[in-house]
Amino acid sequence: MRTSGIYLALAGAAIIALYILYWILDSVLNISTIVKIGVVLLVVGGILLVISIIRERTEDAKKETFRGTRQ
Repeated sequence: MRTSGIYLALAGAAIIALYILYWILDSVLNISTIVKIGVVLLVVGGILLVISIIRERTEDAKKETFRGTRQ
């Protein structure tokens, strides 16, 4: 239940962020719709990549068993 709530909240936030980014690109730049969609997807892909890297590193840090050892 908790994970589904997190995913739904993230999906809602992503939709709102995508709409805002598309709106900004629409008002500032006078480029075609396909290019705007491509830029939005590129930004979202980069954000997802950074989030997955951070998540992987935190999970790996939790699995380490030799945190307190001294040499």
